Amino acid sequence: MTSRKLTCQETVELVTDYLEAALLPEMESAFNQHLDACPGCNIYVAQMRRTLQTLRRLVDETISTEEQGELLQLFQTWQKQDILGD
Repeated sequence: MTSRKLTCQETVELVTDYLEAALLPEMESAFNQHLDACPGCNIYVAQMRRTLQTLRRLVDETISTEEQGELLQLFQTWQKQDILGD
């Protein structure tokens, strides 16, 4: 049976499940096939992996309330730019 091919958008939507090893085997195979052929998605997955590893090391007390607000604001700005394509 041939795995279906994923688009970059589908790959981005599945990245969290992929990094948490929560994909069904057939979907994981399709995901890996896409990564084999797509340098951009490889970079994105590597960035997400590093981000999650960094976040897991953080302890709530190590980030001030002000810093938390700044990070949230940066994320919201980044998310809006990504959605709007700016």
